[in-house]
Amino acid sequence: VITGLACTGMRIAELTGLKWSDVDLDDGRITLTDETGYEAGTEPRRTLKSGHSRSVLIDDELRKVLERLPRASPHVFLGPTRRRLLPDFVRRQFVRDVIKPLTPNFSTVAGRRGFADGRLHSFRHYFVSHCATRKVAELVVMEWVGHADSSMVRHYFHLSNEESRL
Repeated sequence: VITGLACTGMRIAELTGLKWSDVDLDDGRITLTDETGYEAGTEPRRTLKSGHSRSVLIDDELRKVLERLPRASPHVFLGPTRRRLLPDFVRRQFVRDVIKPLTPNFSTVAGRRGFADGRLHSFRHYFVSHCATRKVAELVVMEWVGHADSSMVRHYFHLSNEESRL
C-alpha cells in the first residue's frame, strides 16, 4: 500500500478501491475511471474527487509489488479478511504501527510540522515532489494526480535540502 501511494500519488480511497481491471501491466498504466454517470450495479460506483477519470504510469517499484500480489479478488489490495482493504483500517494501522512507534526517532523543530504529523496523504506530497525533481512536466503531474489547477500541484511540492543543491 505504501509503495502504491508513493508511486502513484493516489488518495488512499482510490488505492484501496483499485481493481485488477484498472491495472494494465503490459501497457504499464493504471486507469482510474470515475463512474459517477454509470448505472448502479452490485458494487458501489467509484467517484473520483475531481470527477474525471485519469491514468498514471506504473514505475518499476510498483510493478514488482503488483506482480507479487495474488489475484484472488477483483480488488488489488486486500485486508486481513481477504476482502477489499478499507481506507480507515489502513489509516489507523499506519498511525499505530508506523507513526507512533517511530516518532521518537525523528526530531522536529518546535512549532513546525514533523514526522509525528505524517499521514497517508503525505505520500501524495512525496509523489508530486518526486515528479518535480525528475522534471516531469507540471501538466503531466496534474493529470496523474487529478488536479485541474497548477497551484494545487505547487502546494504539494516540497524541495528537500539535497535537491536544492542541484
